[in-house]
Amino acid sequence: MNDLEKFIKGEPLTERLAALKNGDSEEEVQPVRAPVKRNLRELDDDDREHLRRLRLESGWPIFLIVLDRAIKGQEDLVKDTSMDDPLANRDRVAADWAYVGMMKKFRAMAENLVEAEIRLMEVEKFRAKTGEDTL
Repeated sequence: MNDLEKFIKGEPLTERLAALKNGDSEEEVQPVRAPVKRNLRELDDDDREHLRRLRLESGWPIFLIVLDRAIKGQEDLVKDTSMDDPLANRDRVAADWAYVGMMKKFRAMAENLVEAEIRLMEVEKFRAKTGEDTL
C-alpha cells in the first residue's frame, strides 16, 4: 500500500507517526496555539489588570524590540529599493515608505492604548476608593 492509500485510510505513514497516534511515543509534542479571534468588546478591569501585569513582565520590552526590528527591517528594504533606481521605482518606493510609516504609527498606537487602558483602571480604582473625580 502506498502513502496516498495509507493517508486516505487514515493510517500513519511512518512508525514515528504511528507511535504518536497511539500515544506510545516519548517524544514531546508541542501543542499548536489556535489563532485568537477578533473580539471588539469593551475591556473590563480583569483585562486591564492583565495588561498592567503584561507591561511589568520581561516579555513586554522583548515584544517591543521585535516590533522595532520588523520596522527597521522594512526601512532597510525600502532604502535598498530607493537606491536601486529611485526614479523608475518611485511609486513603489513611495508606497513602501508609507507602509513603514503605518508600522511606526501602529507600534506607537498599540503602546499608547495599552498605557491608556492601564491608566483608566487606575483612575477607576481611585474614584471607587475615594469618591473623588480627580487624581
